[in-house]
Amino acid sequence: MYPKPSIVPPGGFHYVEKHAGTEIKLTAESVDTLAEVIEKYRLNNGIPLGEPKADVVNYICGNWPHFCNETNRPLNEGHKPDSTAGLATRAANWMTRLWNIKAPNFVKDSEAERRAAICAECPMNKDFRAGGCSSCVQGIDRLAYLWLAKRETKANWHKIRACRATGAHLQASVFADVQPGLVPTEAAQLPANCWRLPI
Repeated sequence: MYPKPSIVPPGGFHYVEKHAGTEIKLTAESVDTLAEVIEKYRLNNGIPLGEPKADVVNYICGNWPHFCNETNRPLNEGHKPDSTAGLATRAANWMTRLWNIKAPNFVKDSEAERRAAICAECPMNKDFRAGGCSSCVQGIDRLAYLWLAKRETKANWHKIRACRATGAHLQASVFADVQPGLVPTEAAQLPANCWRLPI
């Protein structure tokens, strides 16, 4: 289901964000802009990103099903990388997928150091902070900091940023035992010496 384009929900486009016992009403002019507002709010508050647009659609169609059209395809169809999205947005999505893996998910420090050395010299390593909105970038770094729980490599820490091929936040990625999955188009862009490729 998807909201009909000619319909505005009562009270305008809004969503009630609930987290850790608090509630806040977020508002915007459309489904798309409301999803962006939710994304920024979650990033700024260290909340895993999830699927903001799907959350908006489910909220509207759950409360006012007669405002929705059943012929539209669902939004949340799993991971489909968008190579046209900004690297900061891709890094935020990657961090959310990493959070969703749950459980203790760390490799030994020596393995993280090995990976960081490879990433530091990789042409796919790029600073996602350049060109991204400052509040979004701070939110991504906050999520990574919380996930890492004070882990960092001794060498190359400030050289590794984000992977242009996969969108991975590399400071988190080098420590992650189980990684968000790769799709063929992502794997095809990785250099031959990348530690993400199967041996």
